[in-house]
Formats: sequence, C-alpha cells, structure tokens
Amino acid sequence: MLIPDFLNLGTHDSSEEEQEIGNNSSGAKIVFRATKAKSKLEQIIISMRVAANSQIMYELPRKGKLSATTSDIADYLAYTVKFAELLKSHPLASTIMYDNENPKLQCEYGFRWGSDSQHLHTRFLVKRRSSVLTTTPPNSHALTANRKPPT
Repeated sequence: MLIPDFLNLGTHDSSEEEQEIGNNSSGAKIVFRATKAKSKLEQIIISMRVAANSQIMYELPRKGKLSATTSDIADYLAYTVKFAELLKSHPLASTIMYDNENPKLQCEYGFRWGSDSQHLHTRFLVKRRSSVLTTTPPNSHALTANRKPPT
C-alpha cells in the first residue's frame, strides 16, 4: 500500500478517459478507453501525503496487513511522526521518495514500522541546504591579510 495508490479523486483523477475513434456505416463504434495516470511522486504535496497516509492506516488492519494491537498502531504512528520530522531537515521530494520505498522494504522483510533503514537514508534522503549565515564574513581573512602591521 503506497501513497500514490491512495490519493483521492480531489487530487488525482482515476476515472477513465473515453475517446471515440471511428464509426462505420453499420453503426459499430470503436472506442478507446484508458485510465488516467496516478499522480507522480514529485507531484505529491504534504496535504495529499497526510490524507493518503491516514487512509493507509485505516486499510492496513482491515486487510490484515497490520494487527490492530496498540503496539502495531503505535509503530505506524511513530513512522508517521518520523516522516514529519524528516521534513525539518530534508526537502519534501527527497522525503517522499524515502516514504515510497520504506513500506516496500517493510512489507518484504517484515520489520516494524518506524524501524530505521540506513540504506534508505543513504539512497533517498538529501539534506536540506542550510540557510544559516556564518558569523565570519567569507572574505574576512583577505581584509586582515591586507592590513599593515602597527609600527
């Protein structure tokens, strides 16, 4: 169960497109139907992720993929908190990529929700660039180098 699979119709339209291609003299029609594409990971915004995550949390116990015990629900909530905390130091796109891969590994290997995977951290999480200014101006050493020593 991945976030893109749970985007609602308000943010993602999974309806079918229908296009009539041809019509012959006997009245037979050729109709082309295609399902509209799911939102791509890079198009997901935080509100979409929060809504989809809540839907997944509701579906996991219903489908027997997460027990309804307090500890399993707490583990899933701990993972949700971890995702939110990752947003403090990582761009949304990077965190969404991490979030898309984590449930795949969780399902494949059966580790607890909220468990850390150094592999996923290394592969997907990119640190946000710091906007903190340094206290020393970058060219301050040049200013002191050009000063004449006192006589």
